[in-house]
Amino acid sequence: MLKRELAAFERVVATLPTTSPVGVEWSSVPVPSRIGAYRIRAAYPVPGGVVFYEANGFMIDDAGFAYLPDGPTPDLETPDFESPAFKHLGGPWYSWTASW
Repeated sequence: MLKRELAAFERVVATLPTTSPVGVEWSSVPVPSRIGAYRIRAAYPVPGGVVFYEANGFMIDDAGFAYLPDGPTPDLETPDFESPAFKHLGGPWYSWTASW
């Protein structure tokens, strides 16, 4: 992620709740359909951060970015977000892929 895209994502994160109630299914929050150079399909506040789904995904899997200041935790995996694999991009930012 380039510096200008990172700044665009950070502006969006600043307007979003960064947590969903424990035990409640992920509920999407409205975000722009394009953030920086990326087309975004959806965003979800999760415990400790926000998960963004990139519109193009990764081959047949879902993919995107995550703002997770405390890093990814096992409780992020759900029946709809199976086997997420995170790659640290720097600071609180990660890219991710998840199979379905």
